[in-house]
Amino acid sequence: MTKIRITKGVDIPLTGKPEKSIREILDHSILKFHPVSVNGIKPKLKVKEGDHVITGSTLFFDKVLN
Repeated sequence: MTKIRITKGVDIPLTGKPEKSIREILDHSILKFHPVSVNGIKPKLKVKEGDHVITGSTLFFDKVLN
């Protein structure tokens, strides 16, 4: 898998198409996201387990860039 590093807002021509499927989440009050699953970053968490977050909240940032 090729790692792509974006530094100043570059448009990258990617091949392929996204899946045209939507998954329904039955219990939308709980969502699991693991930042290690995002390739190419070294995550530093800004929230703790059990914290209440809303849409648009910062969950983590890249330790290398900051």
